[in-house]
Amino acid sequence: MGGTTPAVASAEVASGINVTAACGISVSKWYTENNSRYVEVKNTCTTSKTFCVEINNWPDKGPYTISGADLYKSFRYAGAGAPRGRGIYLASDCGPV
Repeated sequence: MGGTTPAVASAEVASGINVTAACGISVSKWYTENNSRYVEVKNTCTTSKTFCVEINNWPDKGPYTISGADLYKSFRYAGAGAPRGRGIYLASDCGPV
């Protein structure tokens, strides 16, 4: 129907993993370890990407940067008492960086 398409679109695939359609950045897995919540991000781009973690009913966290040289990298985004993250989005949409 026309209109603009957002630069970042989040979708949930059958496995329950959220992926972000932004130059090969995606969530590989969510996990809790040592009383902290982590997100493992995959970057198939050759350039660094900066993103934020979206969390339901909780302040979003970030920005975090994954370099183009890192295929997978984990980021601590909250303590274990926080809700699990539900997606990532480009830092340009995070507000002030």
